Amino acid sequence: GLDGTGSVGKLLKEMNLLDKITPVRQEKSYSTVKHHIGANSLEELITNLSETFPKEKDNIEEFFKDLKVLLEVIDGTFDRPMAPSNIHEWNNIRAVDLCNRYFKDKDLIDVLLANYPYYTDDKNAINAFYYFYPEMEYIVHGSWYLEGGSQVLSNILRDEIVRLGGEV
Repeated sequence: GLDGTGSVGKLLKEMNLLDKITPVRQEKSYSTVKHHIGANSLEELITNLSETFPKEKDNIEEFFKDLKVLLEVIDGTFDRPMAPSNIHEWNNIRAVDLCNRYFKDKDLIDVLLANYPYYTDDKNAINAFYYFYPEMEYIVHGSWYLEGGSQVLSNILRDEIVRLGGEV
């Protein structure tokens, strides 16, 4: 989240650049041909998915519990001695195969993989870790855009590089 809670926001905060941008939060949704599911928090997403796919309710809860651990491990906020071993194997499995381990409903899997075009043109090729870590950032910390567009951030980073003696 660009509010300073997600990885990009934390990085900008650490660089003392967060106060030079104006992030704007937008509503999150997951859409497929058959389903449109809106949610502004992890809890709301779990509830909405569970209502839409009631036979998968327990699996949805388990899946997002594991995804939350993934986010905590990467963010350094995991407070237990050791992460579940299955988290580490996510780097060696496709996202679609991971979903198939948790779920039987193909429509639910399509919803969970609805954002794949932001990463690749082939949803069957994307790695589980590289897909679900940013997705959890998106779910937990929000969807943001910069007032004035992405060029604002480019200009701020350029100015900071020049200020520190670098060349662009």
